[in-house]
This record gives sequence, C-alpha cells and structure tokens, in this order.
Amino acid sequence: MIFHDATVTLVGNRFSTRTHDSYDLAPPAVEVFHAMLKQHGDHFRQPMPVAGMEWLELALDSEDEGAAMATFWRGDVPITTSGLVSGIETSDYPVLRGMQSLLLQMM
Repeated sequence: MIFHDATVTLVGNRFSTRTHDSYDLAPPAVEVFHAMLKQHGDHFRQPMPVAGMEWLELALDSEDEGAAMATFWRGDVPITTSGLVSGIETSDYPVLRGMQSLLLQMM
C-alpha cells in the first residue's frame, strides 16, 4: 500500500511531503501497530507498548474505506499527526475535520 504524508506549518504552508510504501516498513514496527489495532480497535489513545517508549501515546481514529488519523502525543502535546485519506468523501471528511480541529487547538 502506498500512502502519502504531508507536513504543514501552523499557518498552512507545506513544510514537506513524503511517499511511503508499506512494504518498506520495518516488520517489528508493523507488528507493534498491528497488535495495538487488534487489542484496541479502530479508535483509541494508548501508550506505545515498546520498552522505553511508554511516554509516547498513539491516538488512532480510523474510518471506513481506509481513512484514518494517527497522532503521537506526549502528555497533552501532539508531536506529529498524519491523515490517511481514501478519496471517498464520506470517510475522508471525519479525518480531515479531525486534523483541522487539532491544528486549531494548537494555535
């Protein structure tokens, strides 16, 4: 699966873009995320189950058709967030709305 990551500044300027191929992800990382999905479902905020990384929380909100928003948090501070959109408006809209809400909270 190919997915795209875009980083924007708080004022809305594009900072960087990257394209990822899920086949290139490290198998141990995939196993951690798979286990979290299996244990917590499509909507959760949980500490990372990796030794030394418990201070980092992953919040995931997954919609139908593969759209999702994933945010890494340290306490009340979002460190990074990514939106995965499918091109289907009904599933993309909640993800885009969530990302917009998070950006507005940070301003």
